[in-house]
Amino acid sequence: MNEKQNKSCPICDSTQTQKIINWDRYSINHCRQCKLIYSDPFPTNQFLKDFYQGFLFNIPDKRNIEKQIETRKQELNTLFKFSKERKKFLDYGGGTGSAYKAACELNLVSYYHDLDNEAEAFVRKEHGLTNDFIIDKIKNSHIYFDYIFSDNVIEHLINPIDYVKEMREMLTDGGEIIIKTPHGKNTESYFYPLITIKGYFLRTLKYNSLSKSLQSCLIRFWHCDPPRHLYSFSDLNLRIIAKKAGFKESEVEILYYHIPLFKYSLLSIFLNFRKYHSLKSFLLRILILPVLPFEIMSKIIQYGLLKINLLTPGGIILKLKKRLN
Repeated sequence: MNEKQNKSCPICDSTQTQKIINWDRYSINHCRQCKLIYSDPFPTNQFLKDFYQGFLFNIPDKRNIEKQIETRKQELNTLFKFSKERKKFLDYGGGTGSAYKAACELNLVSYYHDLDNEAEAFVRKEHGLTNDFIIDKIKNSHIYFDYIFSDNVIEHLINPIDYVKEMREMLTDGGEIIIKTPHGKNTESYFYPLITIKGYFLRTLKYNSLSKSLQSCLIRFWHCDPPRHLYSFSDLNLRIIAKKAGFKESEVEILYYHIPLFKYSLLSIFLNFRKYHSLKSFLLRILILPVLPFEIMSKIIQYGLLKINLLTPGGIILKLKKRLN
């Protein structure tokens, strides 16, 4: 695999960068200038294309599909504030297609794009997606969109600036882009030990010393885990990306969103009887039970800190609007 090492920050070009930690054959770096967390080196485009085939690991439960679509409809209406006109919408990196289907039900002309052939096949079968509404290759598309929605995609891509620039070129005058991504260096993740301990700390111990692993968790490199996530973003570096992609400062807005309070929690595992009904899951519940009071107490503390805005949100949104010329 031919990989290119990053001698400077891939977003702001600063050489004020430092290695945080080893992660398998990659390192995870931090830019002191724009606060970007990023992989070094980056995998090749072909490697990523192959890596994401069959990456559809979270096919929604049939009983929850309609609920997910309704939630998406509310989210899209809030973020875009759709007009009554029937305009074109693109679900960029659409995965299981909840945003694509939600846009259809909101009377938009909805299109879908995803690199994962398995994901596309699921959306075809479940939501009636047809060839006419699939954008196979973004660069070769001659369709212009009024709304583009990209949920948890930008962190997977090698060149975020080119990605936003391509979307801008597909946007009508007055059109809008919503880019959702995990918020780098957030403090909210500390209340989700299944993420921070299992997903990050224990994995870093495979490639680093105990002291280095502990130190990296204090630095907070959440959400960068190459080759899956190549970046972890925050306000400053997202604004730089937007500017380099051709957006003016007046066309850029930064919003935030929180991780649901009991997502990734031990309580959700304990209560999910339908999904976890084997002997193994029964034994797992026995092990979880003594820990639940401590988790519930931590959630009460988390809720209180959220109410007084002392926790940095786990998610960030880059909202872009192409002003009329």
